[in-house]
Amino acid sequence: MKHVLFIINSLRFGGAEHMLLNILQQIDYNRYDVSLVYFVKDGIYVSEIPQRVKIIRPFTKGTRLSNVLCFLLKKLGLLKKWYERRILSSIGYYDAIISYLEGFPVLVHSLITERGKENISFIHTDLKAFPDAIQQLGGKDCCQEAYNKMDKLVFVSQTALDSFNKVFPDVTSTLTVLPNFIDIQGVLKKGNDYEVEKKGYTVTAISRLAPVKGIEIIPSIAAAIKARGEEVHFFIVGDGSERKSIEDLIQSNGVPDLVKLAGYQENPYPYLKIADIYLSTSISEGMPLTFCEAMAFGKPIVASRTAGSEYMLDENIGIIVERTASSFVEAILSLIHNKEKREKMGCIAREKSLNYGSEPYMRALYTMLG
Repeated sequence: MKHVLFIINSLRFGGAEHMLLNILQQIDYNRYDVSLVYFVKDGIYVSEIPQRVKIIRPFTKGTRLSNVLCFLLKKLGLLKKWYERRILSSIGYYDAIISYLEGFPVLVHSLITERGKENISFIHTDLKAFPDAIQQLGGKDCCQEAYNKMDKLVFVSQTALDSFNKVFPDVTSTLTVLPNFIDIQGVLKKGNDYEVEKKGYTVTAISRLAPVKGIEIIPSIAAAIKARGEEVHFFIVGDGSERKSIEDLIQSNGVPDLVKLAGYQENPYPYLKIADIYLSTSISEGMPLTFCEAMAFGKPIVASRTAGSEYMLDENIGIIVERTASSFVEAILSLIHNKEKREKMGCIAREKSLNYGSEPYMRALYTMLG
């Protein structure tokens, strides 16, 4: 049996976190002994971790005490050494160690590569468009040093890989692409778990309320559509640091009757089921799971131009726009006014979603793990 260690910052919410949970629920535990390191205590996905996964928590991030401790250690230049000591004392030796997200998980992984026969890091975003993950590792040079310690770097899309090569042309690790997957039947079934009231044409966005997701533009989109004498309702499903500012924008744009913040939903799929259009306003995306899920429900997608949207969408299933309110308005109304086009795109999207089933992905992952 092979021993595998996954590393992620938290299981609070997010596409990469959801994807890792999918893997943990699908992996063959007769072939793999699986351990998981994460650092933030609470999270919506924690209760869904399979019992056969060994949980390792070397230290806790995000509490007031841990924040003070990390601040002091960083001032003394001892933070990285403290991380290394705490982690090495908590883990064993593995056939494969996988850092499953950019930023802090890669920093941790880079300190313990000697504990893994194979070291693999997954990259879910466009690092050229969203350099925050590079800064979390201490800048470009530190980031390149960390990635060069990995045997393989796995990207969720070819565009994410191409973007990485532009930022880090000198990284020597093996680069490969493995697109995300969804449990199609499970997602569709959850869409029937409860009813969501639909009032006229409906656009749904499922997202963390974080700056990189660009959700703050939605109230101005709704206001511009309203100014044209049209009525389109928006559901924003998710929570995060930008909630208060988005609430203020909904009020200042005069659209509280049209834009509803549904908050975090353990099961967001009924909101997707009733949508006429799925909307993504992100500044940066690698390969959004929500695109796969929207396709499974047969929804056309309107999305800002990112590595993820350019990789996953074509004119048959979605419309890619520049990230301005006017561009989103034109795209949304073009679909609202053309039912035949909307339904045709939805049918093609539903068919394309079959490419994102779990079996091909897990076979590729098993080949990677050996």
